[in-house]
Amino acid sequence: MTNAFWGEDRSMWSKLVLVMIALGTLAGCAHQRLVDSAQDHLHQGRYELALREYDQALREKPDHAKSQMGYRAAKHHLDAWLQNLQQAADHAYDNHQPGKALLLYGKLAQARGDSASLERYRELYSQLKQQYRLQVDLAFEAFDAELFDDSFHHVAGLEVLPGAADQYRFSLQNLNGNVAYTDETRQQDYLSGVEVIANPDFVHLQDDIEHLRSDVYNSRQTYRKHRKRHRRLERRLQRAQTELDNFEGNEAQLEQQRETLTELQHRLNNSEKKLNKYQRRCRRAERNLEHHYERLSYTAPTVERDLFSTYRYDVTLLSQILTADLVYLLNDVERSNQVAVEHTDFEHGHHPTIELPAKASVRLSDETLRDRLQAQAGARVTDILRGAVREHREAFLLAARSSDSPSDRFEYWVAYSLAGDGARNRNVEADLRRHLALEFGNSGEFSVNQLLDLYGDRLTSVER
Repeated sequence: MTNAFWGEDRSMWSKLVLVMIALGTLAGCAHQRLVDSAQDHLHQGRYELALREYDQALREKPDHAKSQMGYRAAKHHLDAWLQNLQQAADHAYDNHQPGKALLLYGKLAQARGDSASLERYRELYSQLKQQYRLQVDLAFEAFDAELFDDSFHHVAGLEVLPGAADQYRFSLQNLNGNVAYTDETRQQDYLSGVEVIANPDFVHLQDDIEHLRSDVYNSRQTYRKHRKRHRRLERRLQRAQTELDNFEGNEAQLEQQRETLTELQHRLNNSEKKLNKYQRRCRRAERNLEHHYERLSYTAPTVERDLFSTYRYDVTLLSQILTADLVYLLNDVERSNQVAVEHTDFEHGHHPTIELPAKASVRLSDETLRDRLQAQAGARVTDILRGAVREHREAFLLAARSSDSPSDRFEYWVAYSLAGDGARNRNVEADLRRHLALEFGNSGEFSVNQLLDLYGDRLTSVER
């Protein structure tokens, strides 16, 4: 017992040691991959990536000399690069390049975490978000402006500012209401009675039984025919066997008699196989017939069927429609959209035949219809303003495409990225990243999407 126990214990410890060795090997391989990748990035001059990977490698092996040396080298080069970036950020800030300064201060705050860069980033972000909003002066005539407070104030990238250059004037004109009653006849099927009819299942079973009886008859006839043939072959084989047993003649005649006997035996074997096949077929048909007789015995010969009739009744339809033209002026250019609301209902008397209770139509008040019309107009105003914000934002992108100055294009790209709802445009982000890489190299990484919004306020939608 003791030897067996220690034998099992040694086996368990051996497996545990092997697992620990394997885990140590894997950890060593992962560490080495980090060091190799960091070394490659260091040689390529991508010091920020190298620094991150050396940092991970040192977390696993703090005393690894090669990682320590690479970490110090990458940090030295990255600090020098960030110092140049600091000077470029201050220069952009002083020379009225706020978009470029915003991204550079964002990178400095991200990489060094210094409060001065973060404060300057906050200042520029707030300033540019305010500057690149679409500022409009709104006025509403002939309908209540308060209905729209919860709409246009939530349009991203829009600021309502009295006296702004872009002026919108909205009004509801040509208010027109109509009430109509229309009579129509409707119909509905109802249960009017019950009739007794032949059970379709019973009829189908009778038809099937008729066919099965014919199958049984044919199967029996075929079986009897093959049984007679089989018995004739048995008698012939018996006679041939008797003749062979009593045969007196030469050897050639004896051989011929044997061949005849062999042929008869072969034919008898084939006949027996066929006889068995037809016997099984006959029994299967008989069982099937018996099964159908049994089903027929508990199937009702007749069933009841519901009778339905069509009942017609008169209905009066109520239709209320209120329409108006939403007219708006944009910098003295007039446009118009029609808005409409409709309410329909119906009424009818009591119809006990189809168990339909009487119903009266409900007519909405004029005030309720006007409220609904104004709500729809408010939704349309919100759509119009969102469209204006999109056009305002796209104008920055068009300006960037038509500009010959790289620095101006950069500022337009930043303006586009911060305007409107701030939805991402990966092409614009790629252009900003290429511009920064060309000017400052690849020592640090410019994650433009993060640098444009260190606080995570932008929407997550993606423009394609």
